[in-house]
Amino acid sequence: MPTSTLRTGHVGFLIRRHDPIVAGIEDKIAAWTFLPKDCSVDICFHTENGEDIQVLRYEPGQKYDPHYDYFSDKVNIARGGHRIATVLMYLTDVAKGGETVFPSAEVISSTTLFVYLAEGNF
Repeated sequence: MPTSTLRTGHVGFLIRRHDPIVAGIEDKIAAWTFLPKDCSVDICFHTENGEDIQVLRYEPGQKYDPHYDYFSDKVNIARGGHRIATVLMYLTDVAKGGETVFPSAEVISSTTLFVYLAEGNF
């Protein structure tokens, strides 16, 4: 049962470096974003530059309302502050709906946004 009216989909988290598949995804994100991993211990962790990966699933009629991605609590601010980037990966494609929209961006499609950001415009 949803606990938020802002987001009515299902959410789960993949714990950082939990297994080789998650670690591989995180390594690719680190390479793509040029954000380093914290390798001060035997195993590298994304403690400084990342969060656990969120996996979201929306069924017909579910949604995530427009919102600002920012932290207002002291714990997240102390851990490094606000996000400087968000990496979105779509595991399925749908004929209608399912868009991610950035209302203030000057691009009109997710493909255009990906190319725009991939070219270093962030």
